[in-house]
Amino acid sequence: MSFNKEDLLVNIKRQAKRLSKLLTIPLGQAQEALAICLYDCNSYSDLLVKIKAESFDNPLIALSALSPNSEIFLVKILASHLDNLRSA
Repeated sequence: MSFNKEDLLVNIKRQAKRLSKLLTIPLGQAQEALAICLYDCNSYSDLLVKIKAESFDNPLIALSALSPNSEIFLVKILASHLDNLRSA
């Protein structure tokens, strides 16, 4: 698990791409869902700003350091929160 800022940004992008493919949704929608539902950020751009600023006051940011093979874990978390996102 790496907490290097560049590695975290690469992992976030990979997570969004995998989520997009798994849920068959546009990449932008997957990015927003990832940021809001999983990382508890206001938007995808907010998530990127927090990672670039190394603002780790949000403990969920640590999830961005997960191995690329962790998509099952991420999808389970997102699936449990997607209904909340749809109704918002």
